[in-house]
Amino acid sequence: SSFLYGNPVIYINGKKVREVSEVKQLDVKNIKTVEVNTNPGAEYDASTGIVLLITTHKRRTGLTILATTLLQHNHFFNYGGEVKANYKKEKFNLFGQIGYIDNAQRQYIKSMSEFVGDTIWQINGEIITEKNSNKRFGYGLGVDYELFKDHEAGIKYEGTQDNSLLKTRLPFSMRANSILHTEIEGQSTEQSGGGNHYVNGYYIGRFNNKLSVELFADFLKKYNQTTQNTTEKSVLDGVTTNVIKTAINNTFWAVAPKIYYTFNDKNKILFGIEYSNILANSELNYFPQSTNNQESSSKEHKISSYLGYNFDNLSGLAINAGVRYELVSLIFDDIIDHKNSINRTYGDFFPNLNFSYKIGSLWHSLSYRSGITRPTYRLLNANAYYVNRFMYQEGNPKLLPEISHNIQYNMMYSFMYFSAQYSYKKDPILSDIVPVSKNIQKSTYINFDKMQVFNLMLNMKHKFWKFYTPSLTISYKQNFINVQNYKGNQLLNTPFWMIDFENNLELPKGYNFYAKYNYTSTGTSGLVYVGEKHVFELGLQKSFFNDKLNASLRVYDVFHKDIDYLSGTMHNINISNMNDNDNRSIMLFLVWRFNNYNKQYKGESAAEDELKRL
Repeated sequence: SSFLYGNPVIYINGKKVREVSEVKQLDVKNIKTVEVNTNPGAEYDASTGIVLLITTHKRRTGLTILATTLLQHNHFFNYGGEVKANYKKEKFNLFGQIGYIDNAQRQYIKSMSEFVGDTIWQINGEIITEKNSNKRFGYGLGVDYELFKDHEAGIKYEGTQDNSLLKTRLPFSMRANSILHTEIEGQSTEQSGGGNHYVNGYYIGRFNNKLSVELFADFLKKYNQTTQNTTEKSVLDGVTTNVIKTAINNTFWAVAPKIYYTFNDKNKILFGIEYSNILANSELNYFPQSTNNQESSSKEHKISSYLGYNFDNLSGLAINAGVRYELVSLIFDDIIDHKNSINRTYGDFFPNLNFSYKIGSLWHSLSYRSGITRPTYRLLNANAYYVNRFMYQEGNPKLLPEISHNIQYNMMYSFMYFSAQYSYKKDPILSDIVPVSKNIQKSTYINFDKMQVFNLMLNMKHKFWKFYTPSLTISYKQNFINVQNYKGNQLLNTPFWMIDFENNLELPKGYNFYAKYNYTSTGTSGLVYVGEKHVFELGLQKSFFNDKLNASLRVYDVFHKDIDYLSGTMHNINISNMNDNDNRSIMLFLVWRFNNYNKQYKGESAAEDELKRL
């Protein structure tokens, strides 16, 4: 994730990466080129922030194998492993993988809330996660085949089975005008199970030097069931038990044809259409019914088309222009209370324009891009966590998409890179705490009217003495948002800084050592003030047996300072939170390659944005 651009979309040899582990497993010596696109054109989904294009050297024929092992320790011992195999013979390529991961962590959250009104209600709560365990078993199989010269097709299947267990203690106290009102000792156990079935197919054809066609298709089935049992002990009400059951069942399919036409070396146009269909069913039930149950069915149809033009005069000047249109039809059916149902159709144009110029070692780029962030189905549908009768969390099916307009300037000279970005966001989606009654609060997500964000980033990276490479990144971020609360209208615009200082040393006998320091200052992010953080990280890497085995040892958060501190005012509630996610850990990562493994399946998702939302 990038401080300035958000989460990137990554391609390896034309194939869209769905798990960041695929990037971590690359052999640095096998990487041919890396291209960073901070202003994606119209061919990319309107939600895309930055694109990384990684090209590796050609794979070998015959059988190649990649085996990885991860060992990690925080408060628990975590482990995982995966084996990927690839067999290539002439025009035929068969590949598959199988993997398992078992990780657990502790978490500690301390929250303080104050309801301001005729009575001042003061709440002190803790969420003490004794164990948060997640287990995943994954598997996949695929094949691609060169039909004839410059024409190939492929298909792959990937599946996962997931199980999780969350055990927490929930001590809680409430005071009314400083007089003790109630104390609750809570215990919660949450069990969840589900999985995915994903199929992707593609065809890529080049008919001549000017015309090429691509076709991608997706199918995804995602399901999950969660049961949370919470027991509360208090002097006022004795022992009570609450059960929350949630279930989701989502089906998705999409298809995306693309056409590329090259007039000459300087001019290129591209055109494409994308269609996706989502059916999402969810249920949320409380036992006993302390608040409203939910049952809903969402149907969403999305069709997109885009037209792009690329110009390169081969002397340093490049122009990229395009426009994308997305038409979305959403039917949200509230099965329990039909008055909450939604039938909405909206269409938006997303233009983009980029000028870049390079002369010698100096490169400039100025761009404009419009984008969209649609709420995930986790936020829209049944998404609940029950702390006690006074505090709980739910999703919001009435969330609107967030539209953004972005202007960006980039400059690169020698070992320096500078970027400045301004964003205007309409209907931004932010976390909010809503008062349900005089002393009951609900955590959810809502749309605000607008928000403006200003970013600056400077990076300097240079190699000294052939063995030492320092990298310094200084980032500045400031958001502007007006909120209404009991204090009146407030403008939240306190900026914050981030400094990343990484030091890489190439030691004798092939060892590589790095030390990294990250600093984040105080400031406002969305509706809350964030506290400062100082995080140190150390790492050591070594290759063995002619680079067939690579071992990496990493120590993250050496001094246990990666802890989140948040405070703010929402409506008539003052909040102050401390969140320790058990990030301090030591990790050993082993990668073994047989015959220089390098899978090059070229299929990409037909609708990556929609897959992420599910």
